[in-house]
Amino acid sequence: MMNPQDNKICAYFRDCVLPNNPALEAEILHKDTQKKVCVICDGEFVPVNNRQVYCSPECERKGNRIKSRARMEKKRGLNVTI
Repeated sequence: MMNPQDNKICAYFRDCVLPNNPALEAEILHKDTQKKVCVICDGEFVPVNNRQVYCSPECERKGNRIKSRARMEKKRGLNVTI
C-alpha cells in the first residue's frame, strides 16, 4: 500500500485495488471527483461513470420500477381515450 516514508503507492494496489473503490482512490490520490446525489434516497456517492444516477443496485431497482410504472400509466391512459 503506501510507504509512510516517501508516500509511494504499491503498483498492484494502485492498479488493481483502487479502481474498485472510487472514494478511496480519490482520497489517496487526491483526485477531485464530483459527488452526485442519488435520485431515490438523496445519498451522496462517487459515480463510477458519468451516466450513473443511483447510489446502489437497490436504488436502481426502485428507480426503474418508478419509471416503468409511470410509462405504463401513460400508455394505458392513452388507450382509454379512444
